[in-house]
Amino acid sequence: MVEIAAAFAVLQAIALGMRWLLELVAGADVLVESFTPGTLDALALGRDVLARINPRLVHVAITAFGSDGPKASWPATDLTIAAASYAMSLNGDRDRPPVRVGVAQAYNFAAAAGAAAAGAGASAAWAPCDTVSVAIATVPARTSARQREVR
Repeated sequence: MVEIAAAFAVLQAIALGMRWLLELVAGADVLVESFTPGTLDALALGRDVLARINPRLVHVAITAFGSDGPKASWPATDLTIAAASYAMSLNGDRDRPPVRVGVAQAYNFAAAAGAAAAGAGASAAWAPCDTVSVAIATVPARTSARQREVR
């Protein structure tokens, strides 16, 4: 009997939390989330549902490797994203393996890109791996030019 009461209490808490979330969404300008792709759909809170509740809502989703594709559901840390996006190859000495960027950057880049999209009023999905790759795309050319100058 205690297990049934506990389960009922959990279900009531979930229902109350969902009701509060829907009330917040109804009056919000922007929703930023970083769930694994498909999580909001599984909770019956997908983009279509949220758009019916608040058509003006700007929905920004930040996922490690994007919202679709072979790596979409892969979890990742800032270190994983730095390695996958080429950022680590820019640090360290030539005769040693790449080293981690001193301060976590990947999710900061994605958050900045998501904030820019939200500020422009666009719903978007941002992947830190892609965002960091784009941010450092010109670094190898600048780095190799600088290395030629130093020699």
